Amino acid sequence: NVIDIGSNYGFITLACSNFIRRGRGKVFSFECDVKCYKNLESSIKKNAFVNIELFNAFVGNKNTSIIKTVDNFIHGHCKKIDLIKIDTDGTDLECLEGCEKIIKESDPIIVIEINNNFNSIIRYLLKNSYKFFYDQHLREIDIKSKNIIPNLFCSKNRLKT
Repeated sequence: NVIDIGSNYGFITLACSNFIRRGRGKVFSFECDVKCYKNLESSIKKNAFVNIELFNAFVGNKNTSIIKTVDNFIHGHCKKIDLIKIDTDGTDLECLEGCEKIIKESDPIIVIEINNNFNSIIRYLLKNSYKFFYDQHLREIDIKSKNIIPNLFCSKNRLKT
């Protein structure tokens, strides 16, 4: 089971759906931009993907009249989440925090975009016992090096290629 937050036109959503198509998994896809949402909705229908649940919603770290947490939408709707991908161009930390229950219960791999919130994201993930990986070989990185990287792969377990 995969959560795609900031799915945009849906490349990751569609690729994950196709990959798990024959399995029993599901993709929970979140996109707040109406144009991107409608485009992705159309792509899902054209490809006859039935294992995607698509949400046109703003997600974050609190539940208000406009913003909801991912926990609010899907916590308890499946036994385990295996992967969370977050790419929201700046609200990545808030979206991550809004997955708190899911993270505590499932220990998913997390792929997250890094913007101006590198230190805050690192602190949050360290608090949850995550290790950090970067590059095509999934080498563990020393997060103390302060090298700002565009995307971070995180797991509680050692990743293998």
